[in-house]
Amino acid sequence: MKNRLLSFFHKNTDTPNETNKTRFKALLSTGNVSFYLLLTFILLIVLECFARRSVVDGLLFPFRNIMAFLANYIIILLTLLPALLFRRRIALLSLLCSLWMALGITQFMLTSFRVTPLTAVDFTILPNVITIIDVYLKPYQLVLIISLILLAIAAIILMFIKLPKKVRALKKGLISLGISIAVSILIFVTGFQTNMLSDKFPNLLNAYHDYGFAYCFSLTIFDKGIDKPENYSQETINQILGEIEAGDFGDKEEEKPNIIIIQLESFFNVNRIKDMTFSEPALPNFTALMNKYESGLLSVPVIGAGTVNTEFEVLTGMSTSHFGPGEYPFRSVLRDQTCETIAYTLAKSGYTTHAMHNHQATFYSRHIVYQNLGFSSFTPLEYMISPEFNETSWAKDSVLIPEIFSILESTETQDLVFAVSVQGHGKYPDDYVADPETLHVTSESDDPERDSQFNYYLKQIQEMDAFIGDLTEKVMAHDEPTLLVFYGDHLPSLGITDDMLSSGDIFTTEYVILSNYDMQVTEPIGNLHAYDIYPTVMKLVGNRNGVINRYHQICGKNEDFLEKLEMLEYDLLYGSGHAYGKDGTYPSNSNMTLGTKEITVDGYEIVGDTLYVKGKNFTKFSEITLDGDEQETVFIDSQTLAADLESFQTITVRQISDKGEVLGETKPHHKDSSSDK
Repeated sequence: MKNRLLSFFHKNTDTPNETNKTRFKALLSTGNVSFYLLLTFILLIVLECFARRSVVDGLLFPFRNIMAFLANYIIILLTLLPALLFRRRIALLSLLCSLWMALGITQFMLTSFRVTPLTAVDFTILPNVITIIDVYLKPYQLVLIISLILLAIAAIILMFIKLPKKVRALKKGLISLGISIAVSILIFVTGFQTNMLSDKFPNLLNAYHDYGFAYCFSLTIFDKGIDKPENYSQETINQILGEIEAGDFGDKEEEKPNIIIIQLESFFNVNRIKDMTFSEPALPNFTALMNKYESGLLSVPVIGAGTVNTEFEVLTGMSTSHFGPGEYPFRSVLRDQTCETIAYTLAKSGYTTHAMHNHQATFYSRHIVYQNLGFSSFTPLEYMISPEFNETSWAKDSVLIPEIFSILESTETQDLVFAVSVQGHGKYPDDYVADPETLHVTSESDDPERDSQFNYYLKQIQEMDAFIGDLTEKVMAHDEPTLLVFYGDHLPSLGITDDMLSSGDIFTTEYVILSNYDMQVTEPIGNLHAYDIYPTVMKLVGNRNGVINRYHQICGKNEDFLEKLEMLEYDLLYGSGHAYGKDGTYPSNSNMTLGTKEITVDGYEIVGDTLYVKGKNFTKFSEITLDGDEQETVFIDSQTLAADLESFQTITVRQISDKGEVLGETKPHHKDSSSDK
C-alpha cells in the first residue's frame, strides 16, 4: 500500500513512456504532485515576505500560527493543482503563479502608500484610483509598471503558443484536488473550532498579520455583506423593538438647529504623538475647542485609507465590522438601496439635507450613494467655484466655508450639511522642504524622508485647523441656532504605531461638538465610536426618529448592544425589513440635485474667432457644447466661459468629471443673431 501511494505521487506523466527518472528530476516535473507541494510552499513564503514587507517576518510566518499557515498553503495549492488537468500546464502554472505574485507585489506597493492591506474591494474602486494615480506614482514608475505588466502578459501568451503540450494527468489531478479539498475542510473546521482562524476582522491590519495574505485576501472575495444571524426572525426583531419602546428617552424637547458635520481627511491631534516636538503649537483652534466643548477620542474602523467606511458609520449608526472584511458598503449594498441615516431622520423633521465634498463626485460613487442616503443635494468639487489646491493637487478645505453658508442663507428650513474634506489626503511627499515660518518637526530623527512627509502633513493640518477656526467663528456669528461637529476620519499613512501615541491607538482620532446656542448636555459624552455620532447628535437635539437612532439611545450601554445592532443591520439591509413596519422597505429619495446653485446659460458674445458664453455659477469643470458637441473650454470666471468659434444652433454647458462623465447639463440656449457682436 505504501509503495503504491508513493508511486501515485511520484510517477511522472509528462510523456506516456517516461521511466527511470531520478527522484530529483521527478520532483521537479510539473506532472508530479510533489512539484506542486514544493511550489506552493515557496510561493506562500514569497507572498508573505512581500505582504509583510519583511523577509524575516515572511520566513517566520509558518511558526507563529501553524493553522493559519496551513490555511494559506491549502488555498494556494488548490489554485495550482487544476493545472494537472491541462496539456499546457507549464503555461497555465506560470499564469497562476504570476497572478499570485502580482497580488503580493501590489500589496507591497500599496502598503507603502497606506496602512490598509490589499482587499478584493480595491479592484472594484480601480476606476476611481486611476483618476488619482499620478498623486502616488511618478510618470516613469507608471510607465515601468505598465511595461512589466505587458511584458508578463506577452511572455505567458508566448508560453501558451510555443511550449510543448504535456499529457493530461486527469486521474492524478482529480484525486489530488479531492484530497486537498477534504484536507482544506479539516483545516478550516479545526481552525475555527480552536480559534486559530477567524472570519471576523475587527482590525483588518492585524488580521492580515495574524492569518496571512492568501487567506485574508481570499476571504475578502467571498465574504460579503452581513451574515444572517442564527436566531433572525420577525419575533426577534419585535423583541428588540419592544426594548426600545420600553426605554426612557428623557423629557428633552426636540430642538431644530442647523446641523453641520465636518469629516476631516486624515486629521488627528498630532499632540498625541510621544517624543515629537514642534516649532509652534500644533492645531491651536482644534485643541481650544476640545478643551471648551464636548469632545473625546473617536474609534474609527480604518487607518490610512477607507474614508467612506468611517463616513458610513457616522451617517447610519451601523458598524462596518459586521460586514465582510474590507468591504465598502458604499460600493456594495448602498449602490442600489436605501437605509436609515441621519439625513433621512432629519428630513422627517422638516430639515433640508445637503452633502458636499471638495473632491470628485464619482469617487466612491458618492453621486449615486448619497441619493440613497437621503440627501436632497450634493455639491462635489465640480460644482465649487474657484477652489484652491495644495502641492499634491488636493483641494483645500477653505472652499467648504462659502459653500456651507450659501446653503444656510438660501433656505427657509433648518439644514443638515454633511461635508467631507480632502486637503489632508496622502500621499505625502518625501522631498518636501519645510518653511521655517510654518509648523514643522523639531525633534531629532534618523529618517529624513519620513520627517519630510510629516512636515508636509503638518502644513496641511495646520491649514485645516485654520479652516476649523474660520468656520467656527462664522457659525458663532450666524443668526440661526447651529450645532457643529468636527471629527477625523482616520490617521494618516505615516507609519504611526500604538506605542508612539500617548492615548488611544492607531484606530482613534478625535471629535468635538459645539454650538452657537446653549446646548443642554446632561452628562459628559466622553469617547465615542464613529457609529455613535449620529445618535449622539440626535440625542442632543431631542430627535427620537429612526429605528437605529432610537436603539442607540436606549440600548447603547447594554452588554449585548453590538449583537442586537448586527441583527437590526441585517434586517434593514439584507433581511425582510421587519423593523420598518408592514411593507418592510425604506422610502427612496430620487430627487437629489448636484450643486445647490443652478448653472445657466444666459447669452453669448462672439469676438473674432472666440465664443464667449455668459451665464451663472460656472466652474472650472464647466464645458461648452455646441449642438451637442463638446468644445475645448477656457474658464474665465463664474459668469464667463470661452471656446473657439464654430457654427452652431444651440449652446449648452455641461459639468464634466475628471473621468469625463457628464454630471449635469444646462437647458439649451438657442442661437440669437441679436447676441452676435
